[in-house]
This record gives sequence, structure tokens and C-alpha cells, in this order.
Amino acid sequence: MVLYRQQADFYSGGLTAQTATDGNPTKAADDFTVTDADGWTVSAFNFAIAIANPPPVTAGITYNLTVHADAAGLPNAAAPALCAATAVAGILDNDDTMLSVPLPQACLLPKGTYWVALQANIDGDGSQPLATALYWNGYLPSPTPGATAAWQSPAAGCATWQPATSCNTATSALGFDVVGYPGGGDGTALTLTLTMALDNGDPTQCGTATRLTVSAGDKVNFCYTMTNRTGIALDYQTLGDTQGGLLFSLRQQALGDGQSLRYNRLVTTEIADSGVIQATLTGQDRLPGYDYTSSGSSRFVDITGVGTRMELGNDNTLGVDMPFSFNFYGTTTNQLGIATNGGLYVGMVRPLWGDNGPLPNGGLGGPAMLPLWDDFDSAPGGIYYATLGTAPNRRFVVQWDDLVHYDGASNTDGATFQVIIDEATGTFSYEYADVQYSAIGASPDPASCNGGACATIGVQRDAAFSTQVGSGNVVVGDGTSIAWFPGVIDNAFTTSAAVTLDVGAPVVSVAPGALIGSAQAGATTQVPLTLGNTGSRALTWSIDTAAADRDDPRAHFPAMPYHATPASVATLRELADAQVATDGTPVSAPFLPRDTGPLTDANVPAYAIGGVGPGGGAHPDHLEYFPLDAAYPSVLGSIAAYPIDTYTGGAFAHNDFSKQYVIGRGGGFFTVDTANGQMTYVGFAPTAPNVWLTDLAWDPATQTMYVTGWDVASTSVSYLYTIDLASAALTQVARIDGTFVTSATFDATGHLYGLDARGAQLIAIDKRNGQWQGIGAIGFTLSNIGSIDFDPRTGVLWYAGHPYVAPGFPARPAIYTIDPANGRASEVGPTRLAVDLVAFSLAIPYAGCTAPDEVPWLRVTPASGVIDAGRYAGLTATLDATHLAAGRYEATVCVRSNDLTRRIVAVPVRFTVGGGQGDGLFDDGFETP
Repeated sequence: MVLYRQQADFYSGGLTAQTATDGNPTKAADDFTVTDADGWTVSAFNFAIAIANPPPVTAGITYNLTVHADAAGLPNAAAPALCAATAVAGILDNDDTMLSVPLPQACLLPKGTYWVALQANIDGDGSQPLATALYWNGYLPSPTPGATAAWQSPAAGCATWQPATSCNTATSALGFDVVGYPGGGDGTALTLTLTMALDNGDPTQCGTATRLTVSAGDKVNFCYTMTNRTGIALDYQTLGDTQGGLLFSLRQQALGDGQSLRYNRLVTTEIADSGVIQATLTGQDRLPGYDYTSSGSSRFVDITGVGTRMELGNDNTLGVDMPFSFNFYGTTTNQLGIATNGGLYVGMVRPLWGDNGPLPNGGLGGPAMLPLWDDFDSAPGGIYYATLGTAPNRRFVVQWDDLVHYDGASNTDGATFQVIIDEATGTFSYEYADVQYSAIGASPDPASCNGGACATIGVQRDAAFSTQVGSGNVVVGDGTSIAWFPGVIDNAFTTSAAVTLDVGAPVVSVAPGALIGSAQAGATTQVPLTLGNTGSRALTWSIDTAAADRDDPRAHFPAMPYHATPASVATLRELADAQVATDGTPVSAPFLPRDTGPLTDANVPAYAIGGVGPGGGAHPDHLEYFPLDAAYPSVLGSIAAYPIDTYTGGAFAHNDFSKQYVIGRGGGFFTVDTANGQMTYVGFAPTAPNVWLTDLAWDPATQTMYVTGWDVASTSVSYLYTIDLASAALTQVARIDGTFVTSATFDATGHLYGLDARGAQLIAIDKRNGQWQGIGAIGFTLSNIGSIDFDPRTGVLWYAGHPYVAPGFPARPAIYTIDPANGRASEVGPTRLAVDLVAFSLAIPYAGCTAPDEVPWLRVTPASGVIDAGRYAGLTATLDATHLAAGRYEATVCVRSNDLTRRIVAVPVRFTVGGGQGDGLFDDGFETP
């Protein structure tokens, strides 16, 4: 929040505030007063500025900021600055007229008067006619707020701090804001310290840098230190930053008064991470939730005559959309899942079983309102819903009317009650008309359930958030009401910290894209090749190292591995239990429109299998075969339909895209004709008990098909196999310990990459022995559904899948790209009708790289070097026909570099050798050009 604002509608002047090379560095300052008895916690300052003759990129300017005590109406330069930020990046608005400078650490100021001083690191030179200059905008208010603005300007006769009006300027006040929150200035505050360091392999490492320069692909350990000096325990913390988003929400960990907590996060950096990274921490003394009041009077209104009756069976739930949305536990929705058993889900539809128990209850699995959760029968009573009133004062009412305890044959005395949701206030209530009902023969419930003696009453978000009124005891009566409202958090504190990360990278360019030359037999010719570096870091490159790279299965391992936090065994068990839902008999014809043409015009041609039903991909009753352009996942047209089955992986082999290989979880091995979707059984690939096969991966370097598998029983062991394409014979190559490899693929030079759901990360795998290293976090928790494949033209990974969601919540299948340098996924777009795609395979040929000893007629000089940022290097390719017969020769030169987005660039070479002067035809029948 803005604690102090000193801004003008119009600025009539200003003071320069910048470093300089002409001997006239300047600083400007103005004062403000902390008025709160408990002081202020200051996190940033905003400045009204103007930049004369700005550089091409103003966002690259850094700033020095200091906060000083007051000394007789001027900054106290004799004492150290109370708070300081040196060479920090600022945030400019679109017009470059408002600058926000965040403090790396919060500045705690007791009640009193202070000065904030600003200086831009511009190195201005006033002797030059178009020199860049930064002005802190000023004006002449009457009266002047506080003291007159101060200035340091040797050229103006003010070598030390002086009132600006004494330095040959008419400015008396400067435009600025103080940003933060009240309190903490007396030392009673929640503080956050954020620092960085290059990863040294210690996950608990805590560096000291608040500004760090790195190269893309470097791993940086962010260290967040939280310190509580509030005088109360703040055992629930929420932390996030502008780079990683929300890191955790309302995590419960003891943080008593005077105590500190540390949280570490390892990031594989990329260019997009450059700039100021602002972190925000909130600590509070209790969980958010709902409080309630019980009343002897009820707002019950019978809606059986005006409402819609729901046809619900025993233990059933049916989704209903309200005409307005409301907020429940922080989520805004209009969807309810109304259940027979005396309750409803909010924002989801899933079964509510009759075996109620105390809250919190892990069996619920989602946000729920529970007015009278018990085992009710669907007959002879009924369930109704209705909207009463007009916007914006509507009420949505759900009524359980005369429902009897299961089973209805033994019990005839039912219960009638309601949930009422109020549009205007966002609150809700439980209304009880009749809660005198029996449970004869429903052991262990007593024969009488009067007043809720058999039921659970309350609200719950999940196993951590709930409020219970009662469970198995009498807490309500006929004509009573329970009104619910959000609970008040009495003690919540927020603070922030910022660091500056400068991330650069080399970017390789190669021209021309192909080397084409011709010579007569016995002669040589030379073709120029230019390498460039358009990035911001030095480019290290080499030519014709493909053979060495190809022969090293660990060449893609990161210099410093990423260390992921493993998923819980419970989460992995849920992945193991996830099944493809079936809603009926498989259909014989595709549900989606038939694809009408080949993928010749596709940007990223691919094939996949996906589940489809009347509701799209949400509840599939059959599978379909899709040719698609991965760049446009919202467009799907199928060419065949199959019964539901557990296909998991797919791949093409030998650059033959007329036939896709597909494998099932249990070992069934098939081919699919990509022209018509015809599936042909090849054979059965038996595995050890409890092992599910998860994907196929074709190695272009060894011309071998690999298979990955996962041990469902252990949850943390994967396997690597090879498979015979003709017989489906499976041969185990290695164990991949500590992983759940859901999908795998090879790059153009035979390096194996995998998706590890256990660590939600991209990993590099040694295909010889299963050893692996983490590359980086995907950015979300992986599900067990999805496939990755390489685009050999760009070196980019494509992923079809979706983040893991808890049971009962809808998935959002999509296609992503994954940066193989850091593992980070970027969404391309959701799939049409939320169709989950498996056996996702790109139909793009692997060109391969030619080893130097295979092309003695080709030599490129120099063979390696370093190119500084923004520079180029000229190379020469010599094509030697001394020992070649007439004909056409082809090869592929590989340029290997430390550009992590294009580690290897393949350059095709075409060499035409003539048979003699004036030949019209080559000896092999080729025409001369």
C-alpha cells in the first residue's frame, strides 16, 4: 500500500540524479515523515521522473537508492544510510514517467522524519549535446511539504547535500510515493530476506547476493528467510514471487515469535527470468475458513411447488449450474454437485458416499457444504432446487425433502432441510424444517437420528480446511438455522523482498542453411559458411563433433543437476489408480469430424490416440486416431475409432511415417496405418509383475526402438527396454531408480530424455545403464497421461498431456513445448473438447549428423572457436573431389555450441562432381546442372 504520497498534477521542473563521466555526478532527495507509532515497513519507492535522450532500452538502467535520517532539514550524510539498494533494476511505466524501485530487503523505520535519495546509473556526460539524463520531477507547492528537496550537484555549487533552492534551481518538492505497510518499524514485524547463489549441489545453500549475473541454463538457488518479530505465532505462511508464481499457500509450519524459517528453491534459468524478482510473504495465525452462528429461527421456504425436482438414485450426485457465482474457500464458481446423501460439492461433481464421519474427512476429496451428511435413500422423498428473487439479490435454494435414512423400506420418518446461497452477500445458510428421522436397521447408527445424531454437519475445503458443527451428536432442531460467514483473520502480516537476476545466453546463427558446391572429378572447391552470435554471452562452437557427441550417451547431462522434491507415495498411488473412464459401449465410427487430408501443410505434423465421448474428452466411451498439427491443438479430426484400451506410448521408426508403432500398458504391441487408422497386432511384450509400460522411443543414432516402464508397486522404479519391431520381444536394458518415467524420447543424436512424474521434472537418461540427472522442473505436477517427442528441426520438445488434478476435478488436456535446456513447459493451447492424447508422435524426419571419418571429401576450417556476443566468424568448407567419381554426394555437417536451445545445428551438404569438361551426363546417369 502507499504509505505516503507526494505527487503533483503538473511538474514544472526537476533535479538530475545520475552518475556521470564529466565530473558532475548528481543525487536528489526529499523527506517524508513516518506517522504511525509502530513505524513503517517500507518495501519500495515510486518516483516521478523524466528521461532526456533516453537509451534504446530504458529498462536496462539500474538505480542507487538510500534512506537517511533527518539532520536539521537535510539528509544525515554523517551517519550510514538506514537502508540502501545499489544498482538495482527499477520498473518503469509505459511512458517512462513513473519509476518504481523495490528494496531488496524491507526497510523498517520507527516513527520520525527520513529522506529518500535517488541516483540513476547512467554515466551521463553533460558536454555531449544528446547525452542521456534522468530528472526526478519537481514542482513548487505552497506551502512546501516538509523540508525543501535536497540536491548534490558539484556543477551547481552543491558538492554536499544542500536545499535545492540554494543550488540555482526553483524546485522545492519532488514527486514520490513511499510503499509498504504500517507497523514493524519498532522491530515487531514479519520480514523476508531473499538472496541468490549459483547452485553448489547443496539444496539448503543460502547465498548472499541480491544481484546475480548468470547464463541461461545455470541453476540458481533462491533462498527465502522468514523472520517473525510480531510477538505472536504465525504458523501459516503463503509465499510467492514474480518468477515462480505461488510457491506455497497457507503451509503450516511453526513460526513462533523470534523464530526464522528458510525455504530454498532451485531454478534452471532462462532469458525470461531477467529483471527484478519480487517475492511476497504472508504469515497468519489461523487458517481461513468459515465461522457460523446457530439460530432458533429458520428462513426455510418450501420450494417443492416451484423448484426443479432432481432424479437422483442412491449415492448419486448431479451437477447443477446456478445463475450466479459465489466465492467458497477462495474459489469463485457457479457449479454445484448436489448429492443424495445430504450435502453438495462446490465447483465439482463427484460421489458423496453415505459413510459420513468427523471433519476434516479425507473421503470427501473436494469443497463441500454438508447440512446433514448421512446415508439417505433416494425414495420416497425428493431433492429440488430453485432460484428465488431477482438479480442482484437472488437466492439459490437446494432442498432435501422428506428424505428417509437408507434403506427406505425400514424407515418412513424422513428429514427436510435446505442450503440457501445468497447472491448479494456471498454467504450461505443451512435451514432445518424437520430433522426428526429414524435409522431403523442401519447399524451402527442408532434407531433415532433426531437432531443430527447420525449425521455430520459442517463445511470442508479439503483435509486441511474444515469447520464442523457436529458429527454423531444432536446439534440442530426443527425450525433452526446455521448461518455461515467467512472467518476473520485477526493477525496477518505481509512483507516483501526483491532481487535482480541478469540472465544472458549465446544465440547461434548459421548461414547459409545448406552448403552446395560442384567441381570436376579431381578438383576442389570452397564454399563459405558464416557463424554468428546474436545473444548476450560468448558462443563456444565446434564443427564435426557429432561423432563424439553421438558416442557419449551422457553428453546431454547438465553440468549441475536439478534436484527435485519427490512426490508423495500417496500421490503416486493416485496416479496408479487413475483409469480411463467408460460410459457405455464403444462406438464403431468416429465422434469427431473425419480428417480430410494429409499433414503436408502442418507446422508440426503429429499423430495420437485420444479418448472421446458425448461430452468430449471428459467422459470417453471410445478412442479415436488423430492426425494433427501440434501447433494448433484446438483442431482435431479423426480417421478411426477403437474400443477403450490402455494404450500409452507411440513412435515412428526409420523415418517411415506411414506406420506408427503403439504399445499398451500391459504389453500389447501394435502398428497403426496412418492413412486409415487400421491397427494391426504385432505381438505381446511381457514384463515383470506390477510393471506398466509407459512409452516408446526411437533412437535414430542406433536405429533401435526403446520402451519405458514403471513399477506400480514400488512407485519409484522405472525400467528401460528395447523391443523387436517384428516380434515384440522385450529386452531389459536398465533400471531407472528413483523415478516414475511417464514418457521418453531421443534427440537427433541419440540422447534420451524423460518426463519424471515423481519429481515433476525433465531428466537426462544414460541409455546404457539407466543413470540419470534432473534438468529442471516442468512447472506443474505431472499426470500419468501424456507423451513427449522431439522436433529434430528445432531441438524443441513437444508434450501432449495435462497437469495432475485431484480425483473429481476436471483435467485440462493441452499441448506444450518444453525447453530441453531447463525443462520448463510453455502451453501451446488446450486440445479440442478436452481430449487427452496418448501415443503422441511427431511425423518429422531425423536428418542425422555425418561423422567426419565418413566424409573424407569434406573439411571445414577452422573447426572450433569462440564468438563474442554480437559478432560473427567466417568459415570455409572445402569440397575435395580428388578421389571421387562423378556423381552427387550428400552429408550433414553439425555445428555444436553452448546455445542450449539449439545445441546442434545440422547443415546439409550437397556436392556435385562432374565427370569431365563438357559432360552432359554423369556416369551414374545424373544430369549436370
